[in-house]
Amino acid sequence: MDHTETARHDAAVTASPVRYGSYFVVWIALVMLTGLTVTVAGLHLAALSVLTAVAVASVKAFLVLNHFMHMKHESWFFRLMLGVAILTLAVTVLLTFTDIWYRARTFRQAQDTLLLPLRALRRSRTSRSLS
Repeated sequence: MDHTETARHDAAVTASPVRYGSYFVVWIALVMLTGLTVTVAGLHLAALSVLTAVAVASVKAFLVLNHFMHMKHESWFFRLMLGVAILTLAVTVLLTFTDIWYRARTFRQAQDTLLLPLRALRRSRTSRSLS
């Protein structure tokens, strides 16, 4: 065993252990955040429900990464690479939602353009049949 391996081994052995109490506190926080997600989903707040669910899920993911996966004890480079991966995922999700929003808006505009004459025609037929 050379000097660098010994130093790494000593650092791993002397790392501060995580106390069981912190696991319990984080678990309680995760349960409470899950309850918040369920409660908000039951309130039917339209678009705000989705934003709240994503925000709560992000906080829960942060808690799991930091405490259960011990990310706070990793090197800066490893945390940087995790940040790059999360940023890539966030950009992909953002672009997907933007595409869905644009297509839905375009679809609604096309529906209005195509259906307005049909609705006017139905109204005129209905008014003729009633008279």
